[in-house]
Amino acid sequence: MTSLRRALAIRLTALLVGLVMAAAACEITVRVMKQDIAFQPDPDLIRSLRPNVTRRVMSYDPPEAIAKREKPDTPVFVGMDYTNNIGLRMKDDVGDKEEGERRILILGDSYADSQDFPFQQRHYHLLNEALKKNNSSNEWWRVVHAGIQNGNPSQYLLMLRRFLPLVQPDLVLLMFSPN
Repeated sequence: MTSLRRALAIRLTALLVGLVMAAAACEITVRVMKQDIAFQPDPDLIRSLRPNVTRRVMSYDPPEAIAKREKPDTPVFVGMDYTNNIGLRMKDDVGDKEEGERRILILGDSYADSQDFPFQQRHYHLLNEALKKNNSSNEWWRVVHAGIQNGNPSQYLLMLRRFLPLVQPDLVLLMFSPN
């Protein structure tokens, strides 16, 4: 009986080690294959973005097709997508606050991120442009966009902990779709 148990324990251990090695190989393969994609899992369990990435944005649902209610047969180029110096999906870098600068940090899911839309049509950019019109010389507002794809509230909390000292927001907005 003891040798049977020992043999079973060895087989189960070998199976477990094999499964862990296969999972690790898959993870490494995915990370290598997706190295040029802005959206990457973060070592600190935050779904984050890689810094300083520029990519072409293609979509089956460009704004013109939505307006005409026609879906193109192939993806259409809708613009460029950027990540900044700290890995947020926006073109402008984030550094130390300037005198009189106030910041709004936007967290949220794909609704906040507006992927597959030109950045000029995304929520954060439109809000930033509206605020620029009402800024005074003494105090002005800037929107910092931290929306991510496939996010959830626990990830937003992790992101808030990570970006709070970097961004130093005066206001934090959470935008998400109820789907």
